Amino acid sequence: MIYAMSDIHGCLDALKEKMEQVDLSPDNRMIFLGDYIDYGPDSGGVLRYLYDLWQKEGNDKVVMLKGNHEAMLLEWIDEFKNPVTP
Repeated sequence: MIYAMSDIHGCLDALKEKMEQVDLSPDNRMIFLGDYIDYGPDSGGVLRYLYDLWQKEGNDKVVMLKGNHEAMLLEWIDEFKNPVTP
């Protein structure tokens, strides 16, 4: 079975609650479709939880795609590090 989840937006408690319903037995996979950060109270906690899950289960079981909110953060970091001057 393939599970998919998106738009977590910093809601760690809701993520943990939903993950209780996921069975990552040998033939199953979990695909996260992005938008892990912003809006909710614990974007950092969500990222840590997903990273730990990926470390535990590996690339074959846990796939994480970058959403537009992660892309915006990475663009902001890049612009912050390399400001464009007029």
